[in-house]
Amino acid sequence: LIDLQPGGRYKTPQGYMVFPASVLGRTGIQEYDSGELGQDPGKIVTLDRPASEVFKPESIASFEGMPVTLNHPESLEVDATTWRVLAIGVVKNVRREGDLLVGDIWVYDAAAIADIERYGIEELSLGYSSDVVDGGADGADHTQTNIEGNHVALVPRGRCGGECRLGDTQLRSNPVKTTLLDSLLRRLGLTKPTADQKAKFTSTLNDMGIDPET
Repeated sequence: LIDLQPGGRYKTPQGYMVFPASVLGRTGIQEYDSGELGQDPGKIVTLDRPASEVFKPESIASFEGMPVTLNHPESLEVDATTWRVLAIGVVKNVRREGDLLVGDIWVYDAAAIADIERYGIEELSLGYSSDVVDGGADGADHTQTNIEGNHVALVPRGRCGGECRLGDTQLRSNPVKTTLLDSLLRRLGLTKPTADQKAKFTSTLNDMGIDPET
């Protein structure tokens, strides 16, 4: 018997959690710290991720069967010597849906499933290697090419934003209005703030003359 959850996610008879049609990545321009590109750190640079690269058959295939991790590993990659320690699941059926890269996330680890449910971890961040060339669409500093997948990380807040998240058809079809307060807390990595944290942050915004519900 499959234990169906709200929004399409479900548990298998073995207790595994499945997130169908999870949004892994998207096209467009994203911001990086220059240090992530091997440059002097501290400067924000923009990278264009064109559809021709994100949806290149070889790039899509490179994510098929890759491990799912809880946060990115310190080494920023998973291999045969570390997967047993780092992997909590796997991504399957990676494909293109419109302008999004989509896959089915299978989480096998019971402790990780408990953390996902307890802390509301919903966003995804891809771990991959790529080549970077100068220039890009709409004035981007660089363009990513030859993307090769390594892992998919479950994170409190991903670079792709709330659009790249664990499969939840209810959330995807009925987006929740986000207040300024919610956005700022999410930017701080507090996707499930306590009442005390939210109250203190609200007070701080009010002291600054900012309406937290704007």
